[in-house]
Amino acid sequence: MTKLPELQCLLCRRSFTPTRTWQRFCGPTCRGTAHAQERQEEQSCEYCGQLAETIDHVPPRAARPTLIELGLADRYPFLEVHACHECNCLLGHRPLWTVKQRREFLHKRLAQRYAKYLKIPDWTDRELGTLGRDLQDMTLHGLAVRDFIRARIVYAK
Repeated sequence: MTKLPELQCLLCRRSFTPTRTWQRFCGPTCRGTAHAQERQEEQSCEYCGQLAETIDHVPPRAARPTLIELGLADRYPFLEVHACHECNCLLGHRPLWTVKQRREFLHKRLAQRYAKYLKIPDWTDRELGTLGRDLQDMTLHGLAVRDFIRARIVYAK
């Protein structure tokens, strides 16, 4: 068996010696991260930017026959957009006919749903140091969730 030449990881740019001819990443962590980034770029939620697992119908499928009967199908084109599970469930079959209306509704709804997290104030390292280990962990978790939700709410495509 011939030794394969040393390569550079496509993600972290570290040198590594592959064990298979098709290897392009130094390990499973870099490979998984690269694949997750590809999926994120390919299919991000139209409303919050997270990984999309579902399709949202704009306007909702339940309302489409009515729009056709009323002659409004030209005014509200039928679209299918990528959406994460939470956004798609929160929207349901609400009578919101455009992507813009649906996005605005969702941003308000996410702010209501996660209001307690969004009210968490910033903490300095000194203030966190005064807390016990468990309370410090819970506070850091709350801050991470707050920042995650803020990013979802301000997302605009």
